[in-house]
Amino acid sequence: MKSLARTDHLTVKRYQVPSRFQISYTDGTVKKNLTQLNAINDPNANLFEDMFANLETELPPGMRIQNGDFIDEPQKLPEDPLCVITMLYEDEQGNITPVATDSDREWVKKQENLRGR
Repeated sequence: MKSLARTDHLTVKRYQVPSRFQISYTDGTVKKNLTQLNAINDPNANLFEDMFANLETELPPGMRIQNGDFIDEPQKLPEDPLCVITMLYEDEQGNITPVATDSDREWVKKQENLRGR
């Protein structure tokens, strides 16, 4: 999974950061649907709850046998699903850069400093 972390964003379904997340900049600008990098690893932020709920509704039904009959049964994601999270940085021109390493995170900080954010 980690070997695809830098390129899988090109082929997978994208989910927007929930609107309850926002960033307030020093110039007074507030942008919704954005979050700081530390929210990715903060379990209390519940950053991915909406996405997992959405994914669960898209799963095809499972089957179980009851009294000799096949019964459709909704599938559920496990409590702690195996996943690799790659943060994506999108600039004002729409260019997307995966942030997968410490040097990538440093690059993001430099970009934000250049923009005064």
